[in-house]
Amino acid sequence: AGEFHEVFEDRRDTPNAAHLSYSSVFGDLSLHPVSASFTGGNVSTVFGDTTIDLSSTTLADGENRLKLSGVFGDVRIMLAPAMPYLIHGQSVFGSIQVAGQKRDGFSASLVIESPEYGSAAKKLNIDVSQVFGDITLTR
Repeated sequence: AGEFHEVFEDRRDTPNAAHLSYSSVFGDLSLHPVSASFTGGNVSTVFGDTTIDLSSTTLADGENRLKLSGVFGDVRIMLAPAMPYLIHGQSVFGSIQVAGQKRDGFSASLVIESPEYGSAAKKLNIDVSQVFGDITLTR
């Protein structure tokens, strides 16, 4: 069980919860989870950028799901170099950049699976949808 936050200003947080549940109406949201058994979660924004730094997080066993959605703003996701991931990204008006590939224009979408995802015991399935904004994933 995680937390639900209704945010009306910029917020930075370092949650230790296994599951994220954040909502931001106005302002940027910057999360740096440090869980030793991260299971994913839901993060939504209306007006503002979202940054999620998972480089210090250890995934729980199995497939863990993270859903990010927003209306106006960019999304940046940072993973540990060896973290297995599958990302489904869609931006109506913006670009998506993952693993050296980029899609932009109207209704851009991109699905990328890291090479080790299929056989990994711990992995992250990321679903990102933005209306106006860019999506970037880095490892």
